Amino acid sequence: MLKNKLKNSILFLVQFFFSFKGTIDGTGFLLAVLVLSTLGDFAFNSENFLLKIISFGIIFYSSLAIIQKRNRDLGKKGNISIIITTLCFAFISIVHLLPSHITKTGLTAVMIIFMLLGIYYSFAPQNSKKNMVLTSYLLKNPNIYIIACFAIFGLLNFLIKIYVSHYF
Repeated sequence: MLKNKLKNSILFLVQFFFSFKGTIDGTGFLLAVLVLSTLGDFAFNSENFLLKIISFGIIFYSSLAIIQKRNRDLGKKGNISIIITTLCFAFISIVHLLPSHITKTGLTAVMIIFMLLGIYYSFAPQNSKKNMVLTSYLLKNPNIYIIACFAIFGLLNFLIKIYVSHYF
């Protein structure tokens, strides 16, 4: 009995954070953001580079899944919010390479953008007519999108390293 409850709880959490199917209400969205933010805070302050990369991937994937489900709940495709989230994560992926004056200003801007997006998605009213197939064009194949983003993030890191080493 306890084993089944534990199994069901784990399956629920995996589907909640990693499935692009279904919808999520504002309270669930807010809870997911808090959990992912806490995880990111611990992981990104770690000295372990591999932990940072794995955590970044998990948080990025989960963020896109949560945002897509919330958009569906609001009756929107969510292309703009997916692009904003991707750009914010792109900046987060290169922040450790930038000079401190750019980093401080950029991180402040990213946090403000994320907070505004989070507030909107947490408190926006649900759409009474849910379209369960409504999906962002970018996330028709989420795994391909995420792999492409990671390739771009890696290229950005490479190019920024070259730029910083030559000009700073």
